[in-house]
Amino acid sequence: MSILPSFSEERLASIAIKSTPSYIYNNLTYNGSHFAYVHKNEVYLVADPSVKASATPIVKANLKEGGQVYQAKWITGSKGFISEGGKNMLVVASSNNVQVLDADAAKLFFSFSIPNPPADATPRTKFSRGITTANASGSRSFLLVGTSSGSILAFESKRDKDLAFAQVIKAHGFPITELATDISNPNIWASGDHSGVLVVWNGLDKEISFPGNGLPCTSLALRSGLLIATFGNGVITIYNLKSKTKCVEIEAHSRCINAIDIHPFKDIFVTVSDDSSVNAWALNTDITEVTHIFNGKIKDSLLCGVQFSGENYSSIAVSAYDSPNLSVFTS
Repeated sequence: MSILPSFSEERLASIAIKSTPSYIYNNLTYNGSHFAYVHKNEVYLVADPSVKASATPIVKANLKEGGQVYQAKWITGSKGFISEGGKNMLVVASSNNVQVLDADAAKLFFSFSIPNPPADATPRTKFSRGITTANASGSRSFLLVGTSSGSILAFESKRDKDLAFAQVIKAHGFPITELATDISNPNIWASGDHSGVLVVWNGLDKEISFPGNGLPCTSLALRSGLLIATFGNGVITIYNLKSKTKCVEIEAHSRCINAIDIHPFKDIFVTVSDDSSVNAWALNTDITEVTHIFNGKIKDSLLCGVQFSGENYSSIAVSAYDSPNLSVFTS
């Protein structure tokens, strides 16, 4: 295991923001220099002052009308506009459409209207939520976005700055809550839904399905054949994809876990919850146990987003519903 960062509540800083974060799952994303979060039908970018100073520390994304926003996420990929000029793109999933913007969230590159659900669908609500990218056979690269119908929209990047709708993947029987891709293998990704069902994919092919417990899967992270899932009852479950088994279950929080983030190169992950707590965890090499390495509190707050941030991703940034600040624990 690599040397772990040491976080402390005594090293807690705040970053002032404009409109306050909405109460939705995974409401914070980070691209190495900027955070982004959702406020109702808007998305705001906030410069990370620990990385570089900015003349415009807070910017409102230039969205076209798309209704209520359910998620915003920075994405990277191996081809085309997904990593335009080597920069990340911002994907916004809403009640009406999927929008893709450039790194500054100033230029809209792509927009796709969400199909209406079938007449007999339950629920009838229409929205998109869950965003990731994945590769498939033949060096194909896809943007994937979940929907309230339980299906997943696949958009293929065919050439630089060109994105086209490819297909609808019939994936789940309940609304999609989150999508995530294995940091170490861009072909492997997972989807979770409102009933707790998890599906693991290789490219566009379904490989493994884990049954739900009736509680929503709220967030996902993958690395090196491990799938980490969080749930509405405060539990974290880790699955070994090689053996197709559940290997760890942790009663991690006393209330709903709203977000998870896994460190880009260290074997640690962090979770936040309605219980106002921030917990960091270390993955042991034998996969049979997880070590709790940090607990922080942000008093009287519904925590709805978390990201490793700063130089070498050595800090933990947290968003809270209706809070005028992002909270940052440094190591």
